[in-house]
Amino acid sequence: MLRILAVFAARGAAAGTTIDQIDFGDAIPWKDGFIADDRARDAVRELVKGGYIIEHNTAFELTPAGTDLVSETTPIEQWTVPAEMYAAAQRAMADLKAAVYSVLASAPGRGLTNAEIGRALGIYAGHIGHEGHISRTILSFLESEGVAKQDARSKRWRLASR
Repeated sequence: MLRILAVFAARGAAAGTTIDQIDFGDAIPWKDGFIADDRARDAVRELVKGGYIIEHNTAFELTPAGTDLVSETTPIEQWTVPAEMYAAAQRAMADLKAAVYSVLASAPGRGLTNAEIGRALGIYAGHIGHEGHISRTILSFLESEGVAKQDARSKRWRLASR
């Protein structure tokens, strides 16, 4: 069934798209006008019965339900994040890094702990048992960029330029 759906996905098919039966290649092998493979025949039967495709004399048509099924089974390699979403995430990361930088710039000389930074910015939350990971991750980014440093003994963070 997945191989048949992959043919629709590869063509970017939407509801109402028809594909000639012979164009399914190895996904639906044909011989003398009939599906030559039991597994393919069963898969077609299930897709038709489920309302995912409509069988015509010489083609298969994708239904709206089939379109949903194709999108659910599309390999992640064929999926890309729209550029505006990527840009929004990058802006959010830049804003988080700038906020942490500003807190460190205004911190007392002894520096601040991850918890103090995270709580001051309201980003110390996390899923159960993992509080503080957001601020700690941002601090790690700043550390790898040579902007922030942590004192190994006190665990306090400060700007690397201080």
